[in-house]
Amino acid sequence: MDPVAAAISAVIDPLIENEKVIAAGYAERSRLLTELDRLGHQRRIIEGLGGDPVESGRNDPD
Repeated sequence: MDPVAAAISAVIDPLIENEKVIAAGYAERSRLLTELDRLGHQRRIIEGLGGDPVESGRNDPD
């Protein structure tokens, strides 16, 4: 391989790999936000938020 091409490749290849990791992170963030939105519309989840974080929230005296 040409030394100039090797030098360019040495700089560009890690950037491409980094971009792939960033893209995967954004895809996972998007997936998690979609799931959070879906859960936010479930009645049992909303009712559970009324109680203690560790307990179910149903018939909870405190």
